[in-house]
Amino acid sequence: MEFIAGWTYWSCWLSLAMADLTATGIYLKYWFPNLPQWVGPLVIVVLLMLVNMVNVGLFGELESWFSTIKVVAIIALIVVGLAMVLFHTKIHTGYAFLPSLVNHGGLFPTGAYGFLMSFQMVVFAFVGIEIVGRRLVKLQMPPTSPRRLTLPNPDRALLHRVNDRHHGRLPWNKITTTSSPFVQVFTGIGVTSAAAILNFVVLTAAMSATNSAIFSTSRSLYALATGGNAPEKFADLSNTAVPNKALTFSSLILFVVVILNYVMPAGIFNIISGVSTINFVFVWLIILWCHIAYRKQHPEIAGFSMPGTQSLAG
Repeated sequence: MEFIAGWTYWSCWLSLAMADLTATGIYLKYWFPNLPQWVGPLVIVVLLMLVNMVNVGLFGELESWFSTIKVVAIIALIVVGLAMVLFHTKIHTGYAFLPSLVNHGGLFPTGAYGFLMSFQMVVFAFVGIEIVGRRLVKLQMPPTSPRRLTLPNPDRALLHRVNDRHHGRLPWNKITTTSSPFVQVFTGIGVTSAAAILNFVVLTAAMSATNSAIFSTSRSLYALATGGNAPEKFADLSNTAVPNKALTFSSLILFVVVILNYVMPAGIFNIISGVSTINFVFVWLIILWCHIAYRKQHPEIAGFSMPGTQSLAG
């Protein structure tokens, strides 16, 4: 099970990195319309591979700046989106207001099939969420500690995030796949400067996800090697405690996405994101199974628990 779960998780982050690298090629075309889509992934994967080879501190510093940009942008989008809805801001397709959700064919304009197919992209938006649980394991102090750290109501925060991201959107049949929907919104209301800023934000967000994926694939491969589930050479560390051989191997595989963006730039993102979604769902099922099994063996543990598992663990 460790072998299967470990290699699947490694492939999860690999496919996620490929999807985000493809997105960077699409976002760069906003400023460079004639730039081939494969150029962006090529440059960025080389850049981030070199960054990750230096030391963990540089990775953390880069992620800190990426995260700051994303948080500020999300807050700004929420405020602007609410303002657009409240004041019925005029855009090139009409006005931004809540009835737009049903004015273009209803809630399910393409029928049940379109509704079901949308789940692939919805689930893809949450891939990597298991990292929250992994980080909490490291954050939480021993159960006997009076200052044990917790993270209250994470589900509520995630729900707000999903709802807020849909304010001020364009009609579904007016959105193109050549740029970010956020960029298209600001372009539609004539604020081209804001559109350029938002394009920079989504570009850094894609680079941040790729950066995290490169970090995770190298560490996952290192863990597999130390556990005897991968070649021993991947367990070698550099002078700065970076598993460079595992990092190089994972990064070299990412060059496959450069070729794919050259051969089939139009449909590659949907294919890769679908593969990534399936891989992550498989890993999540393993995590849920392990959670239930662990609680059965240790019913005395406290803290966060998966809803519905109390009876299973009893």
